[in-house]
Amino acid sequence: MKFIFEKAKLENLEEILNLFENSIKNSCANDYNQPQILAWVSSIENKDKWIKKIKTQYFIITKVQNKIVGFGSLEDNYIDLLYVHNNFLRKGIASFIYQTLKEESKKRGFTVLLTHASKTAISFFESKKFKIIKKNKVIRKGIEITNFEMTQ
Repeated sequence: MKFIFEKAKLENLEEILNLFENSIKNSCANDYNQPQILAWVSSIENKDKWIKKIKTQYFIITKVQNKIVGFGSLEDNYIDLLYVHNNFLRKGIASFIYQTLKEESKKRGFTVLLTHASKTAISFFESKKFKIIKKNKVIRKGIEITNFEMTQ
């Protein structure tokens, strides 16, 4: 299976949003309840926010057979997004995206990375030497969702 990595473009938006929704609904179901998942996924409704991320962040996608199977984005030294399709987990995609984001952050002069990780993603980031700084409670659509501020 050959992976292709490239910068995200606006025409990738719908596929990125579909992957985001799929990833959360399928990969996070053991860590978050249904109302939390639906509230989290609701961020796809704000397409302007996603368009801005693609335009202004270092935003990369991973494709297999011309289908997006993962994506990640970086703002300075902050990993904003890192998602992989549930059918493509544990194939090195997240690690490659992470490494690419880390290298870009270094090019920009940063030595420390930050992120807000879901319960599901904590172990991945811990494997990359991140430590939890604090637990956060985010309210989305009136529903409380827990995430963790982490740094490397």
